[in-house]
Amino acid sequence: MRCPVIGLEDILTNKRAAGKPQDRADVAVLERVARRALEREE
Repeated sequence: MRCPVIGLEDILTNKRAAGKPQDRADVAVLERVARRALEREE
């Protein structure tokens, strides 16, 4: 079974383009989570 998924950068792009308050809040959270994940990898 195939299950296509969207990548993080595409999600952020879509949410920024939508510009709704909840989307802007989601972008902030997703960026924070991604930053923490990168810090843990180092």
